[in-house]
Amino acid sequence: MPEHVHVLIEGERDDSDFIKWLDLWRQFSGFYWRQRTGNYLWEEGYWDYTLRTEESVRGLASYIAWNPVRAGLVKAPAEYPWIGSERFTVEELASEPPTKPRFSDW
Repeated sequence: MPEHVHVLIEGERDDSDFIKWLDLWRQFSGFYWRQRTGNYLWEEGYWDYTLRTEESVRGLASYIAWNPVRAGLVKAPAEYPWIGSERFTVEELASEPPTKPRFSDW
């Protein structure tokens, strides 16, 4: 998406620290963006959710994959050049209905 990003990450250990990861990710990506363009990349604030079930993870991943389609940027998720997942194929995500998971699932 031109003006925002969706990221779905999964902590794999009990001591995984989302806030620390997010701060470092924003710091590194913001630094390189500023070096390249001279502009700031990030605004203050973000939304985060804790997903409780495997179904909610896949549902949210599918929702993210369909976001550029809903925005009218492409006709299918696979056409968006910045889509990707280490866990699901684009075909798997595109096969899910493009509906946002319910907050009760998170």
